[in-house]
Amino acid sequence: MDGDRQHIKKFEELRLYNFARLLVKINLFVRSGNIYKYKFLEHLKKYYYYAVNVEDQTGLSNINKIKEIEIYTYRQLFKFMFGDIENRDKLFYQYGLKWIVEIIQTDSYRGLLPKHTLISILLEEALDIANDDTEHVFAKTLSVYYRELNESEVPEELKLNAIKNRIEENRRSIANQFEIEKEELFKNEFSEDSFLVI
Repeated sequence: MDGDRQHIKKFEELRLYNFARLLVKINLFVRSGNIYKYKFLEHLKKYYYYAVNVEDQTGLSNINKIKEIEIYTYRQLFKFMFGDIENRDKLFYQYGLKWIVEIIQTDSYRGLLPKHTLISILLEEALDIANDDTEHVFAKTLSVYYRELNESEVPEELKLNAIKNRIEENRRSIANQFEIEKEELFKNEFSEDSFLVI
């Protein structure tokens, strides 16, 4: 993950790709309780910051592709920390919450994504996963985001009323979805009494 120690400070696209692959594999295949401990998050955090650290953009020819991979990686990271409720313990959740807030609040994160993009991703993931924990993480992170900025600096789509509207839209969309039951499609129009026994 970190490669040659002397190049650790320099951004390596391959490091970001490897980190993204790692998270995808964890989310798809790992169900071990041991990986859902806060100690694992401590190690993962260090490598995440290495993977996204772009202090100097000069010489990067494909910034848009790197941003795309970074967005994907951030989504996978959020899913790992807050998507699988059964396997994680309380300390894992608390550490994950602290880490997500740290990304918004401090300069530890040195990736290509602006903070408003990170907040937008968190909102979409919170709506997608839709459990109490993800909603709490989003609310806490949004509060920190608002504290860090003047109101005039907050993009329109991330102002409180816009976010409330987005959440309400999502609820209405879910309420309007319906699922066709098997019985509805394949119900037998004939009862047993309607068959003649010869």
